[in-house]
Amino acid sequence: MAAPKPWKKARARSADASPDEESVAQGPIASMVSGFLAYGMSRGLPLEEILATVGLEPGDLVDPDRHLPASVMFTLWRVYMQRLEDPALPLHLATSFPRGRFGIVGQLMKCSTTVRHALEQNVRHGRLIAPHLSMALECSRPTPRVVLRHHAAVEKLGGGGATEFMVALLFREVSDLLGAPLAVREVTFKHAARSPAEPYERFFGAPVRFGCDENGLELPGAELDRPLLTPTPEVVRYLEAHAARLVEALPPVEAPIVQRVREILARALTQGPVDQGRVARLLGMGPRTLQRRLTEAGTTFNDLLDDMRRGSALRLLRSQDTTITDAAFMLGYSDVPSFYRAFKRWTGQTPQAWRSPAA
Repeated sequence: MAAPKPWKKARARSADASPDEESVAQGPIASMVSGFLAYGMSRGLPLEEILATVGLEPGDLVDPDRHLPASVMFTLWRVYMQRLEDPALPLHLATSFPRGRFGIVGQLMKCSTTVRHALEQNVRHGRLIAPHLSMALECSRPTPRVVLRHHAAVEKLGGGGATEFMVALLFREVSDLLGAPLAVREVTFKHAARSPAEPYERFFGAPVRFGCDENGLELPGAELDRPLLTPTPEVVRYLEAHAARLVEALPPVEAPIVQRVREILARALTQGPVDQGRVARLLGMGPRTLQRRLTEAGTTFNDLLDDMRRGSALRLLRSQDTTITDAAFMLGYSDVPSFYRAFKRWTGQTPQAWRSPAA
C-alpha cells in the first residue's frame, strides 16, 4: 500500500456534502469511529490532525456506545479515500480493523450458538451500531441471503466503499466467531465496481458481482447451522433485554409510513387477529397502496408484523402470569404450534426454554 499523501485540511461538514448527507444526523458508535482512527494512525495519519479535521475531541470517544454525528464518518471516508489512494481500502480496513468494535451487538454475536443466531442479532439490533443500517436474513429463497441496507447517502459514500467495508467487516466478524472462514456462495453490491473484483474474491472466497439489486452475501443452506466457538446462551437473554431497551431509546429513522404501521400494530396485536387489509383501512388506503409504500421504504407488511410479534412475545413471556397458549392467541396465531415455530425461528429456543430461569 502506498504512503499517505501530504495532509490537506478539511472540514467536518464538507462543502461536498449532498442534501442526502445533511439528512443523516446520527452516525456510528464511537467504538467504530475509534477503529477508523486506529487504522488511519497505522497508515501514518497523525491522530491530532484527523480529530481536528472531523471536528472531534478525545473526550468524544470515551463512551464507546455513544453515537457520533454522521458528518464525522462522511469526512473520514473522504479523507481516507483521498489521502491513502488505496483501491482496496474497504478490504484493508476490514482486515486490520480492531476487534470488539460492535458494542453490545458484538457481545450478543459472541454469545450466540450458531451463525444464524449471530446474524439475527444484527438483524434485530444493528441500529445500535449505526442507526441508519438495517440487515435482513432472508431464508425464503432457495439459498439464504444476508442483505444489508443503508441510507442512500451512506451507500454512495466512497463510491460504495462504505458498504463494501460493512459487508467485509461482518464477514470477518462471523468468521472470527467460527474460527474459520464463513462459507459464501456469492457476494453482491448495488454500486458499480471501483476496482478489479479479484482482491474481493480472494477476501470472500467467492464470486463478487457489482451493479446488482442488493448488497449482501449468499450462503450455503447448511452454513446457518454451523456452531460458533464460544456460545453462552444463558447470557444472551439478559443482553437481549438490555439491547431492546437501547433500541427503543434511539430516535426514529424510519419512513413515516413505517412508523404509522408499527404504531397500529402495537395497539392492535393484543386485540385480536390483524392483517394487512385491516391496517390499510385504518390508514385510509388500499392494501396494494400500503404494500407499495412499504416497499418504497425498504420493508414489507409481513416483516413489520413479524418484528412486532417477536418484541411483544418476549415482553409477554417475561411475565410468568402469561401462559404460552395465551401469548400465542394474543399475538394472533391461529394455533400454538405456529407460535412455537415462530418463536424458535426468532430465538433458537422453545418458549418454555427461553422463559426458564436456567435458560
